[in-house]
Amino acid sequence: MSRALPTIRAGMLYHAQSLDQPIAVGSAAWRQWLAAAESRSFRFEHPRGSFTARREQINDGVYWYAYRKIAGKLRKTYLGKAENLTLDRLEVAATTLDPSSLRSNPRDLSSKQAPANFDRSALMATKLIPPPVRAHRVTRARLLNQLDTALQRPLTLVLALAGAGKTTLVSEWVQSLAQPVAWVSLDAHDNDPPRFWSYVATALGAVAPEIEPTALRPLHTAPDTIVAALAQALAATKANIVLILDDYHTIAEPSIHTTIALLLTHMIPRLHIVLASRTDPPLPLPRLRARGQLLEIGAAALRFTPDEAATFLDEMMAAPLSEDDVQFLTERTEGWITGLHLAALALGPQGDHVAVPTFSGNHRYVLDYLADEVLLQQPAWVQTFLLRTAIVDRLSAPLCAALLHDEAQQSFAQPEVRPKTAAAMLDWIERANLFLAPIDTERRWYRYHALFTDFLRARLHAIAPETVPELHRRASMWYEQHGFTAQAIDHAIAAAAWERAVALIVDVAQPLIIRGEVAMLLGWLDMLPAVALQGNVRLNLLYAWALVVVNQVNDLDARLYALETMIGPDAEAALFGEVAAIRSVQAAIRGDFGQAIAWAQPALEQLPPTNIYRSTLGLIVGATHEWQGDIAAAARCYIDAGRDSRRVGNTIVDVGASCSLATLYIIQGEFRAAAAEYHAAIRRATDAAGQPLPAAGIAFIELGELHYLWNDLPAAQAAVEQGLALIEAWADPDLLALGYTMLARIRLAQGGVAEANGLLDTAAQLRAKVQASLNGTSLQAEQVRWWLHTGESVAAGQWAQQFEREVDHAIQPLRAPEYLALVRVYLAQAKLRAAQQWLDRLLPWAETGGRRYLVVDLLVLQALVAAAGGNTRRALAALQRALALAGAERPIRIFVDAGPPIVPLLHKLRALQRRRQESGTIPLDYLNALLAVFPPAMVEVEAVQSPVAVGMIEPLSVREQEVLHLMAAGLGNRAIADKLVIAPSTVKRHLLNIYRKLDAHSRVEALHRARALQLVI
Repeated sequence: MSRALPTIRAGMLYHAQSLDQPIAVGSAAWRQWLAAAESRSFRFEHPRGSFTARREQINDGVYWYAYRKIAGKLRKTYLGKAENLTLDRLEVAATTLDPSSLRSNPRDLSSKQAPANFDRSALMATKLIPPPVRAHRVTRARLLNQLDTALQRPLTLVLALAGAGKTTLVSEWVQSLAQPVAWVSLDAHDNDPPRFWSYVATALGAVAPEIEPTALRPLHTAPDTIVAALAQALAATKANIVLILDDYHTIAEPSIHTTIALLLTHMIPRLHIVLASRTDPPLPLPRLRARGQLLEIGAAALRFTPDEAATFLDEMMAAPLSEDDVQFLTERTEGWITGLHLAALALGPQGDHVAVPTFSGNHRYVLDYLADEVLLQQPAWVQTFLLRTAIVDRLSAPLCAALLHDEAQQSFAQPEVRPKTAAAMLDWIERANLFLAPIDTERRWYRYHALFTDFLRARLHAIAPETVPELHRRASMWYEQHGFTAQAIDHAIAAAAWERAVALIVDVAQPLIIRGEVAMLLGWLDMLPAVALQGNVRLNLLYAWALVVVNQVNDLDARLYALETMIGPDAEAALFGEVAAIRSVQAAIRGDFGQAIAWAQPALEQLPPTNIYRSTLGLIVGATHEWQGDIAAAARCYIDAGRDSRRVGNTIVDVGASCSLATLYIIQGEFRAAAAEYHAAIRRATDAAGQPLPAAGIAFIELGELHYLWNDLPAAQAAVEQGLALIEAWADPDLLALGYTMLARIRLAQGGVAEANGLLDTAAQLRAKVQASLNGTSLQAEQVRWWLHTGESVAAGQWAQQFEREVDHAIQPLRAPEYLALVRVYLAQAKLRAAQQWLDRLLPWAETGGRRYLVVDLLVLQALVAAAGGNTRRALAALQRALALAGAERPIRIFVDAGPPIVPLLHKLRALQRRRQESGTIPLDYLNALLAVFPPAMVEVEAVQSPVAVGMIEPLSVREQEVLHLMAAGLGNRAIADKLVIAPSTVKRHLLNIYRKLDAHSRVEALHRARALQLVI
């Protein structure tokens, strides 16, 4: 009598030795039972079906496999080593071997119909789903066992040429994992960083519910910011997450490689990255290898062994090949799975043994084989289907049916042999292994192998070039009918169907412009030939508006001249009005407000009230009043422009009006009113799904600046990063530069000096692309602030000299940020008289004009200048007045960004307040909040310090003053580094600068000199 097979039911193992005391799967007793020599197999029972698990010896390792007979054929799947036999893995195997998950009977294919409705998100969602594991596959235990160690390292690299089985291997491994897996299938279109990180963020959020979607929005910005945001988001989950980036070789964008390298360098806990690539990625692989942090599975490992090749070919062919034939093909293909696949196709299902010796594994020969021995060996109706459907990147049954409309009537004439529908045809081709793979679990979308796609397209152009435009035209029509307008335009352009492309572009251009989605629109317009633009007034007007939105004002001149020539003297007045409006905006962006108003007047006369662009002129008139210093008149214009833009649905002007009005509130020191205006603009600038449009990007960035003023740095960073992500689709380099500059200031306040430097470099690169800018003064002032912070006094001094030579005598409101920067430079250079002269000019002007925010900023500088000159009484008076003007709005960074020199003044003010307890004075909690931002060692200093002491070789930078104060408090290098959140090596560099500037040679000597100069107590 045979012994009963040990059986697992409901997670418990029952066997002959312990029927009354079953063993829990995963327990120590379970591990002990598996290790016993007599434990060679067991049965696993599950609602999806049962299977038998067997232990097998392969080379020097012991592995477990699951077996189940389905439709008379024995199927198997890999379980892993004994330590991997968890209940989760056993249940995954039961699901994998479930008959319902396998393909339906081939005879039922002709009855399949295309789905009636399409989910428009399905096309993109397929990028985030691991490809289904094929039935004809060879389970490669040696490689799966290697991959099981991936969780012990930050990076796993599966590297081999195309068709080597990288994706298949990783897909099969994923099925056996208990850990959450985020999968992204990449292609060349993903070299756009926002798109790339959007896919990564979506994939991670899908497998880790603990990660809030809002926490993933920062993944669109600078590399250091992405790493920090991703680390913070992953901190919410306790699971090990595997991030798989398939076809990583398609990524060529340097910033993406930089960010991946930073992720690996920082070794974010619980994140394990797997890259499948054809080429070595530009990552720090040597360093990772040296540290044992890299698992590599290369081409040599992926090559099929003769045993694996025999199993593969046996699955592919009805008649098995001889051992000698298998050995020959394995050697000829060098174990390349695609070569074996092609060989099996070429030999046919019965296996043409005579042809085996003639098959070559040379790569170029295999590509030739695709044409001569694979494509041409297929029936004509298969060839036609393959060639004509290869023009699209992703295939669906309805799309294929549209591409082959005429062939469907002629080629499918023998229903007993040929599939009747496109859905059945796709399934037939997949079953025939003709390089077609499903990219979703429902098998609604497919794609050809990339090499096969390239081959088919080249073949089609060579043998039937006359069909290519018509196929693209059909694809364009299908995409348009199903709501994929972008793809419809792409294929219309590929078909050189210029009239169709122009009609589609004109239909969507205005909505794209008023939402701020201009990057894609300009890409299409730039691909149109000149002949498509000639004589088309509407298209050229849209082109001009798109250029205005992205500040490409210099490129407008030729287009506007051509427009005026096209319109002619007898055209509608509204056309002349629209051209005048564009010229008005162009002049305003260039800062020529006199010319802007001159063009705005005829535009307002000629444009009807219903014109969607008329409200733009309200912004121009308002900006002119602001430039002239009339804040009240500017506010009225912005309010009217916002109302008019909402009436006609012009979102970008609506947001612009709100942001301009909010700026006026900030100028007047009404920060809360400004924040409310930004939030209102963001609420209005949303799509039907409630997601913010690109037009909302500027509101997010300026809202981030407000949060920065209140020292809510996390909220500031989140807002600016979301704004940057939105403006990427806007494609305005000026706004992007503004956002990166603001983000640099935030990161600097958080202690990220290196990150801030990188962000400012990015902003500078973007500024080089800007043809004209109203934000130029703010960006330049921020650059000067950075020079002063890093001690680059020469660069700051040169800028100040140039500014003094160029600036007009009359004060210009738009240059206020540069005036402040100039005073800061003079203060750093100890040119106190020059600084005071500018303050004496600026303060009365700011007070008279109601610019309370600027007055506060100027008073802070007044306090620093007075303190540097030894006039403590005047310094305290100026600072007390600044704090009083700040009032209930309670900004923080205006005072904190003044640096260490303001600490003694704040400390003394607090001491005075405590002693006097006078009514109407500065609240103690406000002073405490300001001092709490500084390191405690600085707050303890009670004497007023001069930021620049007489007798110094060179003034200390802000950071050097911070280091000096901490050193005086007794902190060592490591403690200083921790306090300032910088590297110890950076502290050493600052100390060397301090020694040089104080003419000292040691810490003791430097402190002695600093006390003598009254820099510290």
